[in-house]
Amino acid sequence: RLNILWRDWLSRSLIDSYLGHRAYYDVNPNDEDGTELDNPDQRIAEDAKTFTGQSLSFTFGAFDALLTFVLNILVLWSISRPLTFALFAYSGTATIILILSSHRLVRINYDQLRYEADFRYGLVHIRNNAESIAFYGGEAPEKKEAFRRLRSVVHNNTFLIKWEAIISMLRRSYGY
Repeated sequence: RLNILWRDWLSRSLIDSYLGHRAYYDVNPNDEDGTELDNPDQRIAEDAKTFTGQSLSFTFGAFDALLTFVLNILVLWSISRPLTFALFAYSGTATIILILSSHRLVRINYDQLRYEADFRYGLVHIRNNAESIAFYGGEAPEKKEAFRRLRSVVHNNTFLIKWEAIISMLRRSYGY
């Protein structure tokens, strides 16, 4: 319920900003080279949903992990203080390595969302301009552009899978 309420509030706020002061016109999503913001309509819909869901999941997961950590440290402290310090050193090292290696994953995920949005935009462009494309025989350039966008999605997704496998392997190696 909290996720839905937060998403509703965030989406309304983003829509107000997008439609306020003619920002939707200034952004001009049809000029891909002229702006850093691509597919604002899809960004509002998808990114608000993703942001609220993942933020709440992270917050509750962090709270659960912190509570578990504190309780386990209290038990371990009562058993052996040197072992507690050794565990802190081990977990600190593992955390630093995972943070450094995960840093690249954030950018790859961002790129994946952008490539997916560009691909959807290209397909919507074809649908919206179907009459002009058919009249002028523009199927070949439209197909070439759609395939270029799809190639970007597939290439980055392959890269994303490789990095997620690396991170998963590191996490599992520190889990044992």
